[in-house]
Amino acid sequence: MFNKQLLIDILSVQSETYNSVDMENFIMDRLDEMNIDYVMDNGNIYAAKGGADSYPCIVSHMDTVHKIIPQDRFKIMHDDYCAMGFDRGLNMPSGCGGDDKVGIFVCLTMLKHLDNVKVVFFRDEEVGCVGSSDAMLEFFDDVRFILQCDRKGNKDFVNNIFGLDLQSSDFSNDVLTIIKRYGYEFSDGGMTDVYQLALDGVGVSVANMSCGYYNPHSDDEIVVFDDVNNCMLMVYEIMTTMTDTYKHKADRSYAYGTGYYSGYGGYNKWSNTTANDKKYDSYDWDSYDSWLGLDTKKKGSLKDDEFLCDDCNNVHKVGDAEYLQDFDAIVCKSCFDIYEKDMYTAQKHIKNNQKQLN
Repeated sequence: MFNKQLLIDILSVQSETYNSVDMENFIMDRLDEMNIDYVMDNGNIYAAKGGADSYPCIVSHMDTVHKIIPQDRFKIMHDDYCAMGFDRGLNMPSGCGGDDKVGIFVCLTMLKHLDNVKVVFFRDEEVGCVGSSDAMLEFFDDVRFILQCDRKGNKDFVNNIFGLDLQSSDFSNDVLTIIKRYGYEFSDGGMTDVYQLALDGVGVSVANMSCGYYNPHSDDEIVVFDDVNNCMLMVYEIMTTMTDTYKHKADRSYAYGTGYYSGYGGYNKWSNTTANDKKYDSYDWDSYDSWLGLDTKKKGSLKDDEFLCDDCNNVHKVGDAEYLQDFDAIVCKSCFDIYEKDMYTAQKHIKNNQKQLN
């Protein structure tokens, strides 16, 4: 089932937020080759195979954070163990986009080997789940659950993000016996598309999981083949053996972390809500932002091409944004450089935030 060449081919396609057309075309070409029915809506690709009453479902995102370089310079270097991106012009690593090209690989593999499955490839996740915020929720009306492979490492099976429970107890109980055999365990996670779907009321259990990429959002990113294969086999077993529909209504009143993404790339859903908007008024988001030291007034006046740095609290253009993976924070390039050079400052910052939250 593990097709190493397909994975290398996917990693070889350069894709950057707001410029993922090459990846879109690659995916649609593969779907055409497999005679899979699909549609594109608001930049998202929806694919369905089979004619079942209910479907397992898996999603991924098509963008990466890496800058696109001239194609004649970009090379995926690999051996029997792992793969990495390389810039032959600069003679140095360039990042390979395992986040979330590995997820795309698993999605395409499931489409090939399952008789009945639904798959979505979302646009522009890296700037605040823009694509999944525009999802056609009716596409998921007949799915049993939704999986995503969009996390570094090889053991995390994410069932909670920012305080939001992603799964019903029935789903967690049934999936636990499977994931243990593959060396996985339940964990908390960060922003990704299934979280957005849960927030928007998709109505079924969702999960994100480690899938074998390491050092994401960096030039030194690598993809470890054995870990990708292990994740893929686990996903296949979940999707073929868990045949119940695992309904779940996510309780937003316990979610606490979405403030990190407000305003970034126009993702300011929370700050734009009103007291009369019953869909999102179950939590005092302005109060939470004040704990973090964020300026709610600045957030409310952001333009679509602006974001608010989570560190210096200043407004910057989206093109100046960087993501701090370990802290789930969006910061400007200046603050990012400080964090990269001085981990002591970063650790001190996080400790101060934790004191404020406690």
